[in-house]
Formats: sequence, C-alpha cells, structure tokens
Amino acid sequence: MQQADRFAEILALAYNNPGGSVTLSAYTAVLIIPVVINIDTKHVQEALNAHNYGTNAKQEADLLHRFNMPEIPPIMGPAVLIDMASVMLLWSLPEVLSSHFQDLMWGALSPINAMLSRSVSEPTANGTWHIVHRNFDGADMQGCLNFSPAWFQQGRNVKVSATLKARNPDQGGRDWLKQMMVPSAVLSAAMAIMHPDLYSMGHEAVIRLYQDLAMPHSDDPAFAEMAEMLRLWLSVFTATSVMVNCSTPFHRDHNSRVQWYDLLASIGTYVSTWF
Repeated sequence: MQQADRFAEILALAYNNPGGSVTLSAYTAVLIIPVVINIDTKHVQEALNAHNYGTNAKQEADLLHRFNMPEIPPIMGPAVLIDMASVMLLWSLPEVLSSHFQDLMWGALSPINAMLSRSVSEPTANGTWHIVHRNFDGADMQGCLNFSPAWFQQGRNVKVSATLKARNPDQGGRDWLKQMMVPSAVLSAAMAIMHPDLYSMGHEAVIRLYQDLAMPHSDDPAFAEMAEMLRLWLSVFTATSVMVNCSTPFHRDHNSRVQWYDLLASIGTYVSTWF
C-alpha cells in the first residue's frame, strides 16, 4: 500500500508540476517539469525504416539535423515528455520505487542467478548486445533473461518462454515469477495511470490468452503449461526482460510506435548512468 501511495504522489507531481528548470552547476541545466519538445515524433517515426536501429552515429546526426531536433537537458525530477502534437512520449519517475520495493525485486533475482550467469556469452564470442560479454561489468550477478507466459515464435504456436518451461532443469524462472507477483501488479497499476488505453489492451490480451487459447486447449500439455504461467503473470505486458549489471548501448526498437510504452524499472545503486 505504501508503494502504491508513493506511485500516486510521484505520478501526480510529474503531471502537474509547472514549467521551469534549475541549474545544478554553471554548465548544467536540469529539467524538473513536464517538457515539451518542438518536434512531431510521428513524422520522425515515418522517416525511419526497418534498418534504423539507432546505432549508426552518422545516420542519427543526419536525422537530428533533418528534423531540427532540440537538445534535451537531463531530466532529474518527476516529469513527462511531450511533443508538439501533444503526444506524451514518456514519464520519468525517479525515486518512485521505495527501498523496500527495490529489495523485493532484487531478492527475486536470487533464484535466477545461475540462469543469468549462463546467459552471458563467452568473451570471444559474438552475440547481440543483450548478452555480449563486453556489456557486462563482471559483477557477481549479471546477465539478461527474457520471460513470457506466451512467447511468440514465428511460424509456430504461442508457447511459454524457455525460462519458464517445466522441462527446464533450472526452475529458478518459476520461482522468480512467483516472487515478482506483487511488484508486477504494482508496476502495472502505474501503467493504468500513465497510459490507460495501453493498460486496458494489455490486460485484455492476457485475459484472452488465458480464456480463449490456453484453457480451451488445456488437454494439450503446452497450453496447460501456458495456463499455469498466466495464472501467475500479473503484468499487463506479455514479456519481461531482466537485465542485471548490463550496459545498454544506444539503440532504437524499430518495431514500436510513438504511442506505445515500454516500462523500465531500475533498481539498485549505480553511478555514471543515464536513461
């Protein structure tokens, strides 16, 4: 309940604060308010193609110049970012997660510690940035795992992700899911405030996966397993990535849309980090 109250307070502060900025030093202006940027993000999105991953510095510089994108100072306090068409691009809610809530989420990592370690590629191996060795800092706990009660595989049926399968010799993923039930529910409740339409659609999608797909075919072991995991899945997102002590290179998820949100919950203590 205390964490829910904290969310309500910070969400209201982010939405209602008047415009303005503060100066932390002689050189750094820091935004603490709803920020309106003078671009039409839908037009920018339409200019991108499937190969614009955001990793090419020259292409990004050309894009900034083409659309005359302003530089945005660091956002340090509760704030929302809005474009010139009044599309709310993101909510920034620093310190919204209490220390107790963060402890719950960090404690839930214990059962998947071994799985996390195995997810990191060998130093000489190639791989995506999610698992490539150079993006991890050598901490005792590190790695990147994906969890989903209904993982989509192209050309195949929807199935439970490998991290949650009953046949996985390491059942830590299921223990993680059980320990994350309360945090997942609270984070989803915040999404109901930030983006009610997305929350409703995500909530309906999870219900339909259970009622219209998993349960009618519960005699099939794969669908029975899906139903079991969906009963424990309290997030309105159908997939979650857990990244621990990982540096994320600048990139763009090109299959998304301006009006769609991801939810990033950062826990723990770190330095020299920007989101």
